[in-house]
Amino acid sequence: MMRKIATFLLTCVLLFSFSLSALASTTDYGKDIEAAWKYIEKQNTPKEYTMLAAKLAGRSPSNTPASSLYIQDMLSSLEGFESLSHLGKAFLDSTLMQYDIQRFDGHNLLISAAEWDLTKNDDIYGPINLLLAINYSPYEFNIYPFLTHLLEYQQQDGGFSNSQTGSSDLQATCYALIVLEPYLTDPLYQNAVDSALGWLSTAFTNKTFKSSTDYSLAVIAAQTLKVDLQDSRFCLKGKTLLDHLYEFRQKDGGFSFQQDQSFSDQSSSELAIMALYSCQKGGSPFDLSKDFSVKPYIPPMQVLLRTIGGSAILLALVYIILLFTNRVGKKYDKKPVRFEPESYEDALANKEE
Repeated sequence: MMRKIATFLLTCVLLFSFSLSALASTTDYGKDIEAAWKYIEKQNTPKEYTMLAAKLAGRSPSNTPASSLYIQDMLSSLEGFESLSHLGKAFLDSTLMQYDIQRFDGHNLLISAAEWDLTKNDDIYGPINLLLAINYSPYEFNIYPFLTHLLEYQQQDGGFSNSQTGSSDLQATCYALIVLEPYLTDPLYQNAVDSALGWLSTAFTNKTFKSSTDYSLAVIAAQTLKVDLQDSRFCLKGKTLLDHLYEFRQKDGGFSFQQDQSFSDQSSSELAIMALYSCQKGGSPFDLSKDFSVKPYIPPMQVLLRTIGGSAILLALVYIILLFTNRVGKKYDKKPVRFEPESYEDALANKEE
């Protein structure tokens, strides 16, 4: 009996531990992504990453309130590309909207990009926007001239600048790290990434980060490169990049641009969604080849109640099994019949009968 009681108690302990572990494992960013998107949705104004943020939040970009304005803006941009950055952004937008970039409103964006004269490019966001679009697209494209062009913006201190003659810039460095991730098997790009990460770590330690945009891009770069958020290079006095980003979160669910601001900013909120998504999925939010769906957020208390309910059912089953085995045991638990050996005389008498 004591063994059965011990088994029952052990089962209770194991199920309680399971409940606690299930509660602890429900950390995801779905709730914060949803809250930030609701703030963005109310603005009804297309910004740089509105459609991408919509998709990351589980919405269809074409069904969002700002989609018609967004498409009109994109179509007008296709009338003439003023820079490689302009072309790259149109490439990224049309890929995101799942348009055929080879037959979009009379334009073949692949040909336009392939024929672009890189000597006319004047800032780093030309190759960056193009690489963001092409890195994860199904189209065949000779990307290496743009990668080579991108490395021309890397400075001696390891960071990347907006222009080839400028000083290292935090956001430009983060974008460069994001777009170089698919090419790390090549030592040339691996060394470039290592140097850029070193510069970014120094910038973080020296408190160069000022805005939520800085922290969002750094989080995206770290997650794209599979750098742990607890990495000592990006953890200062126990606070990670993500901890700092959450300091910009406002009551309406959005994120402000500056920490001393008490109101949300749409562009900052879009980048924050991308950062949170990258933490949840452990990769680049620009990777259009992966599933965009975010796990639905389940409040911890609801998870705990569900787990306790399931545990109660299992406990009831265990208890019923114990009762059943106990009854069966009692049914067959009879004293054994003792057979005394017959004497020689009795055996002989029985034989004669």
